[in-house]
Amino acid sequence: MEAKILSDKVYFKHKSSNHWGNEIVESVFIAEPIDLKVIQFLRHDSQDSLKKTVGSFWLTPSALLSPAKTIEPSYNGNVKVETIRQIKFTLANALPLVFDKHFRYLKNENGDDITFTELVAEFEIGGEKQDIEADTIGCLDDFLMLVSFAAKHRCVCLGWNFINFEGHTKYFRRNLSIPDIRKKPSLLDVIIDIQDFEEFIKQTYTKFIEIEPKDLIRQAIQCIISVNQENKTFENAFFTLYSALESLTLHFRRINQLEEILPPEQWTNLENELKKWIKNHQLLNNDKNKDKRAFIYEKLPELNRISFLTVFTQFCNYYSVDLSDLWPVIKNSKGISLSEIRNKLIHGETFNSLQLEALTIAKEHLQWIVERLILAVLGWPISRSYINQDYLSHYMACYKDWEKYQKTLSV
Repeated sequence: MEAKILSDKVYFKHKSSNHWGNEIVESVFIAEPIDLKVIQFLRHDSQDSLKKTVGSFWLTPSALLSPAKTIEPSYNGNVKVETIRQIKFTLANALPLVFDKHFRYLKNENGDDITFTELVAEFEIGGEKQDIEADTIGCLDDFLMLVSFAAKHRCVCLGWNFINFEGHTKYFRRNLSIPDIRKKPSLLDVIIDIQDFEEFIKQTYTKFIEIEPKDLIRQAIQCIISVNQENKTFENAFFTLYSALESLTLHFRRINQLEEILPPEQWTNLENELKKWIKNHQLLNNDKNKDKRAFIYEKLPELNRISFLTVFTQFCNYYSVDLSDLWPVIKNSKGISLSEIRNKLIHGETFNSLQLEALTIAKEHLQWIVERLILAVLGWPISRSYINQDYLSHYMACYKDWEKYQKTLSV
């Protein structure tokens, strides 16, 4: 059987050579491929082998995608497996997927048989040729991103294999961060209830595909997923969440032309007039105040940018997002806002032990805010999630009395 082994990028780890005689050298290179593709070419014994492509994508665990199965072992050694619940989904490129578990077996060091399962997305399509890899992986990654957001646990595609007219292709994908499989996904951690999940993923995936451009929305969702999955410091988590908030508002700015107040040419004229007025002002019109004038000139470009307050307020109004029960993002009369906390952190402010507890509460509120905004952008009602007011008030202790913690940080 002929085979082809391909890799676009390989890192060499070790090289050794043996000299066996004059001009006779044997060299061994040990390398690690970033991606590895192996094609085993098959002999076509019949025309049936050309009519379809069958394969599966290998996925890391997901509580929402895993099928529910009952396993009944028999006295004679047979095992009966019955599927109770199974997710089926068609990607944007029209590839139908069926999510299932493949049972694997191996022997451990003691010779014992170990059984484990792997989550896969199986597919079968007709036709002689379809570029499964080029047409599908982007669509699948976006689908898994939305699943990861709903599950609060990252699920990624590690590779795939399929058989078609060409042969048996295996692709091992390693140019991505692999979730820690020791942390098992749980239905107790999800944002969307499993009973609503199929409707959620169909509706939000369709909406996400329609959004253009979508890079900033994708970035915001990935930020939330990374906070849920990785062991980040408090500061790192807070900055990541605020970055997600900024990405969402920046997307809203750009699609609604809310970045600059005046076009460049008009602003340049106005800026020049402002500089003349500042230079001639009685408080700044002598040589001693040259540095002060320069400091003011440096801040002038900010005047032409529409404020974050205006954009964020319009964003919430446009998507009808109610955040009144959560820690305010923008400064108000009651105390410090999440934006001010972010500024204090980024400028190196120090906090006492009581204030550190308050910061933890603020971080949780910031996460709920970003999650609500993402749900709103994706067109899913917040009332049908685990971040609505009723659920948080009943089950999240840090949801209550946030005003008390706000006062702690406002001192």
